[in-house]
Amino acid sequence: MSKLLLKLKENRPLLADGAMGTELLARGFSGNLCSLNLNNPEIITEIHRNYIQAGAEIIYTNSFSSYDENLNTNKAAVDCARQASSEAFILGCLGSRGVISPYSADSYKAQANILLNNGVSGLVVETITNFDELKVIMNTLPELMNEIPLILSFSPQPKTNTLLNTTHEDFLSFLKDSPISVVGVNCVTGPLQATTFLKSLQSLNRPLLLKPNAGLPKKSATNWHYPIDAIEFCKQMGVNRELAHIFGGCCGTTPAYIAELSKNIIKS
Repeated sequence: MSKLLLKLKENRPLLADGAMGTELLARGFSGNLCSLNLNNPEIITEIHRNYIQAGAEIIYTNSFSSYDENLNTNKAAVDCARQASSEAFILGCLGSRGVISPYSADSYKAQANILLNNGVSGLVVETITNFDELKVIMNTLPELMNEIPLILSFSPQPKTNTLLNTTHEDFLSFLKDSPISVVGVNCVTGPLQATTFLKSLQSLNRPLLLKPNAGLPKKSATNWHYPIDAIEFCKQMGVNRELAHIFGGCCGTTPAYIAELSKNIIKS
């Protein structure tokens, strides 16, 4: 069994990092953010290190969009994370493609192989919204894992509280006997919006991951602003304290949010 799964069996929650993309945007970067793994690796490593200093035990590689024409940024993404810590669990992050094509399976396979060949502790596919894409993922990735954990993180539709192109019952049935190690939620508009969906995932009998946004962002003249501050975010995450096994943050969260979770959720 992998070290990450053994750690999850210790019956205490683990702390993951917060957002990478919105941290980079706040520092003035834009465009192809995964290219920074090659062009400005110091800033990526610095952000990883800030999260680790805040208490994160799990960090995601900066590879959400490192597929197809950006495939060459995956190895550097792992290198940046490893420069930040030799002890943290490094998850190779694959972003949802959003649009399904005849090449989707090859796209996932190519990215996953590079991340796995560079020694990540597991793979996490983030922000899955579409059942058709989930089927592509499950037909492609499990055969590559070789006992390395595969984590799936969903962003359900607000009105139906499930994925596109399915019912929630069919979604859960599809995953029930699948070879996934951890399942969870990310990128919903806040911790409280994740609760119902997260509760439904309990039926899968897997460790659960919770990494929501810091609320619904609003655009100003110069930036996006997220309305839930670190203290309120932590308070709302506490509602899910008995549900989740891995806590962290998505868009709009910073090392300050992870420090609050470390103090009030993980260590308390």
